[in-house]
Amino acid sequence: MVQIEFENLGPIIQGHISSNNLMVFCGENNAGKTYASYVLYSLFEERFRTNINYFDKNELKNQGALEVDLEGFFKRYEEEQKAWVEEITRSLPDLFSAGINEFSLAKINFHTDIEEIKNKIFAAPFNHRITWDEKIASTMRKPFNSFKIEIKLSLSSEELDDGEFSYLVNSGMKKILDNLIFQAFYSEAFLLPAERAGLNLFYKELNASRNELLRKFRSETMGNESSIVELKKEISVYAKPISDYLTFLNRLSVYSRQEAGPFSDLAVGIQESILKGKYNLDDSGIQYVSGSTEEGEVKPFKIGLHTSSSTAKTLFGLVFYLTYMARQGATLIIDEPELNLHPDNQRKLARILAEATNRGLRVILSTHSDYIVKEFNNLIMLSGDFENREAIMEKFGYKQEQIIDLHHVSAYMFADGTISQMEVNRTEGIIAETFNEVINQYNASNDEIYYAIMENGHDEESD
Repeated sequence: MVQIEFENLGPIIQGHISSNNLMVFCGENNAGKTYASYVLYSLFEERFRTNINYFDKNELKNQGALEVDLEGFFKRYEEEQKAWVEEITRSLPDLFSAGINEFSLAKINFHTDIEEIKNKIFAAPFNHRITWDEKIASTMRKPFNSFKIEIKLSLSSEELDDGEFSYLVNSGMKKILDNLIFQAFYSEAFLLPAERAGLNLFYKELNASRNELLRKFRSETMGNESSIVELKKEISVYAKPISDYLTFLNRLSVYSRQEAGPFSDLAVGIQESILKGKYNLDDSGIQYVSGSTEEGEVKPFKIGLHTSSSTAKTLFGLVFYLTYMARQGATLIIDEPELNLHPDNQRKLARILAEATNRGLRVILSTHSDYIVKEFNNLIMLSGDFENREAIMEKFGYKQEQIIDLHHVSAYMFADGTISQMEVNRTEGIIAETFNEVINQYNASNDEIYYAIMENGHDEESD
């Protein structure tokens, strides 16, 4: 588990959060939820690399095998973590596509329980194979209750030249060892921004505009420093998560050639229960395939995403990600999952996301939806053992795979420049007072208006 501390980050004066399987951010607009989500994206997107040399690569090449004792490298943990903290803090202007001085007072810090990580690594076995040209190039093995990893080369020096061997060590073995020791920082993050509906529609046009700016940058700014600065501002108008999402959209054809992944059935569930249709990719872009019922027959029809419903526009990125890209241990961050969804569909989506977390996908949500939070609450409450539990689950269509362990949920309130952790318990779930206060205020005002009208109506009748 990683604890992330924020100081002077946008509207966040001070606060901290701890990573968990399911993380829910609540609060009013402009309270800092997106700022925190972007920093988490930057933390988990697999850019963290250490300067640790775990073994002598010449010794491995000459002998063909060696043993690495990981225990000694935990002494470097805090040093490497500090370097990563400094890198994240230094890169904030680039992350948010902001001026270099806009985050001059901001501070980001991380804390991890090193002993917990050591115990986890010590107790678990580890086996990994690295392939090269469809051949096994090396094997890495760690038995139960040990810190020692056996590394063996399967390809000889005649089959790997010096450059290939260096690449195998640095981009293969070292990366694997970094991931093992510093696993709290690696997660292959994917962020669905609140702007996703528009990006899904206009990604080709936006990409064309950026390419034109880059062309101008190359052809018109040779030696002209002021022009370079201005064009860089134009090119970098998007925060990094937005820019990365655009890159994802422009690589859809590449991703779609992959086999469907382990979470693809959840994508099917979204399409069947919420969309009542599916997506299709062709040369013209994203298509939505729906169906109309006529005399008991379903006749599918295909339309461009731009003429489809707002729900279809919004959910495309999530469906595609779950189909082809989601893997155990990855992190999915969604800004406002409730966008364009009917309350009943918000509840359905909450169940699907809960099931995804139970399968090993970390999910982080920034939401204003009382429906989503209360559906999570139902799933947490159903984790207890009480009379009529199974009958209630059957009546309302809950599945065991959707039930959430309360210890796997963390919820945070963003308000007044701070981040406070909300209570999560088995009898009520997430105690989100922010929604209850608004609902109570609505009920109070509605009651007063209603009774005032009734009294006025009674007086008029009596007159």
